[in-house]
Amino acid sequence: MTTENLTLLIINARSSKEALQQVFAWRKALDSRFSLAYIARRLGLKSRGTLSLMLRGERPIPSRIRRPLFQVLTRDEPLTDYLELMLAREEAASDNVRQDAEAKLKALHFFLRDRFTSIHLQHGMNLLASDILCAFDLFQGRPTERQLIEFFGKARFPEVQTAIGSLLLNGLIEKNDGHLKRTDKTQRFLTIQGREQDSMLTYLKESIHDAWLNVGQWQGDTTMSCFGSTTMSVRREIYMEVIKRLKKDMFRYFSELETDEGDTLIRFNMQIFPLQPPG
Repeated sequence: MTTENLTLLIINARSSKEALQQVFAWRKALDSRFSLAYIARRLGLKSRGTLSLMLRGERPIPSRIRRPLFQVLTRDEPLTDYLELMLAREEAASDNVRQDAEAKLKALHFFLRDRFTSIHLQHGMNLLASDILCAFDLFQGRPTERQLIEFFGKARFPEVQTAIGSLLLNGLIEKNDGHLKRTDKTQRFLTIQGREQDSMLTYLKESIHDAWLNVGQWQGDTTMSCFGSTTMSVRREIYMEVIKRLKKDMFRYFSELETDEGDTLIRFNMQIFPLQPPG
């Protein structure tokens, strides 16, 4: 079972009812042993008929088995969260509850989509290339090379030209009538992963170094920037749980900020790690 295919089924579903039916049908098609009887046994249910009605949306799913059911179906915690939020939105008794569920769904949709749309660093791809790709939204998605050079500064002219060449070479952008445009191959450049571990490390180091270069001019402007750092002793078990929540919160912030009609380009870094060596 590939989590990517399962993710696409769920995030493209128009309702929880449609998502549940498609997930069950897909899992059963892959493995004939994945039956109503199997799921019922896992959940401690006596009636397969009742389970069938739940999956078809003809009977409410009790809260006590809701998450366990979704975990059996997806075997993936973020997808389980997504299904729960879909149901919460549909069952919301007030606009506030519905809006809260929709906001969380949007953030989680952002995360689920992006974990399968990372871009490989190759042929000289670097931090500037990703910045340029994101800057397209400042020009209605169709900048000219001259606009990009002026935006990033004429002093960086050779760097910008090289980065644009790398994006063209990788098929991430195309040129038409003097304008550059992102291709269907490119969803976003939020999370970049290299084919080689060294590529990812290079990107992260460049991004952190850029923060070091800019902290002096932005740290004092608390309306447009946020810099902070501390060292603390923690319990590993609690720390690992906080890391999980931080990742979800980070994508929620991304979903609130990101737009294809932007007027400002920002760098969003986050680092948290143990000070002792791994292992």
